[in-house]
Amino acid sequence: IIKLTNSLSNRGKDSYGISYKEINNDEIKTIKSLKKFEEKYTDKNTEICIGHCRYSTTKNKSKQAFNNEIQPIHYKNNILEFSLIHNGNIIFEKMNITYEDYDETISDTQNLVNIFFKDITDDNFEKTLIDIIDKLPGSFAIMVLYKDSLYVFCDKYDYKPCCLGNLNGNYCLLSENCIEGFEKIKYIESGEI
Repeated sequence: IIKLTNSLSNRGKDSYGISYKEINNDEIKTIKSLKKFEEKYTDKNTEICIGHCRYSTTKNKSKQAFNNEIQPIHYKNNILEFSLIHNGNIIFEKMNITYEDYDETISDTQNLVNIFFKDITDDNFEKTLIDIIDKLPGSFAIMVLYKDSLYVFCDKYDYKPCCLGNLNGNYCLLSENCIEGFEKIKYIESGEI
């Protein structure tokens, strides 16, 4: 995953992040950096993972702002834990949300987690994902690492691509299929989880 994330730096060079789950370990670990990952990181025991690199569209270009917005966004409470990455544009102004729910000082991805996942439990996790597709205006592809599963879904307009394929004998989801050795199986369809 480290080599793959580094090789997608054409998607953005401002930050890099990975969340992963090791074999026989329920904890999700996250690594974030403002530069490409060094080879000292290893993913030999990784069972499932997500990675993200981005260019910033944030007006605040301070190091702290960049650090706060590096994806994946890792969420953990007393009930559950997940990591989420998002590619796209969310138009929160089109949603009927109160000012208390939306924080203009943080990223769209952080607001997405704060608004949709604040009351999440194991029982309503998948329903929450369906609500996001139904209610979230904009174009997006979202991946969520949760327990032993990777959920991926795209907006209902089918604007932001997400491609399922095979890479070195492993399933892989990418925002583009230009990686050497990646064999495309299919694009994730709009509204599909």
